[in-house]
Amino acid sequence: MKIIKRLINIYSNFGFLKATYKLFLYLFKFFYYNFWRISPFKFSLSLYGVLIKRDFNGPNAVTFKYSLIGQYGKFFSKFLKKQADAAIFLDIGANLGIYTLVALKNSNIEKIYSFEPQSVPFKFLNENVNRNNGHNKCTTLKYGVSHETKKSFLKIDNSHLGKSKLKVSSDGKTMDKSQFSKETIFEDINIIGNKELSDLLSLDLSKKIGVKIDTEGHELFVLEGLKSTNFWKNICWIFMEFSRKANHQKCLDIMSNEGFKIIKKVGNEEHYDLLFKK
Repeated sequence: MKIIKRLINIYSNFGFLKATYKLFLYLFKFFYYNFWRISPFKFSLSLYGVLIKRDFNGPNAVTFKYSLIGQYGKFFSKFLKKQADAAIFLDIGANLGIYTLVALKNSNIEKIYSFEPQSVPFKFLNENVNRNNGHNKCTTLKYGVSHETKKSFLKIDNSHLGKSKLKVSSDGKTMDKSQFSKETIFEDINIIGNKELSDLLSLDLSKKIGVKIDTEGHELFVLEGLKSTNFWKNICWIFMEFSRKANHQKCLDIMSNEGFKIIKKVGNEEHYDLLFKK
């Protein structure tokens, strides 16, 4: 009865054609996911067109599933495959590397730097890059990016590692672990920003740069760190995920003041992605 009521609700809200398409898409993704679940292969072919290491029951299971069935949507992956402005791509908060892998397929992108501070996703990121023959084009970096270089920690979400968060105060200072319950799981990480980030990358400043930022609420401090680098003026577009806890308005103010305009918004008011271009 619950399924029937849900179907009636979907059809009444979306209309026959759109609801039928959504139902078909759901069933297709369901069977696609389970086909790879019973396959004997170590890597699965994502609907984004890249190979990713399988992890159906491990710590990356949720992110793997979303990456496999294209749950992150089509807009940015299509943009990334075709964009011709940026020769360098910075994937900040790469996780398993789905967008890094998509960027590998774009011949206009000459170099990729993928940042992922968390140990388990970083291991999978490296394996995915190597399996997609990206070791010459892509450099993986086990760092978080912020407004300053320091030691910090992530509050780990074992049910969904992609939701693990860098815990800082409102002014960006690292919080004290004693403020959390004894059951909280942490991972110590390295953060890089400002001049140190410029020195680490040593980018060719004759090239344009594209950036993706997905840092679970830390976006403001990532922007402040990038602003202080020697390559900030070379950034021609930024794709940024805004989580519910991100300081949306301050991020928007920085982008506006630096000459970026919103080209595309994807999502709803609570959780959305924005593509900015100069």
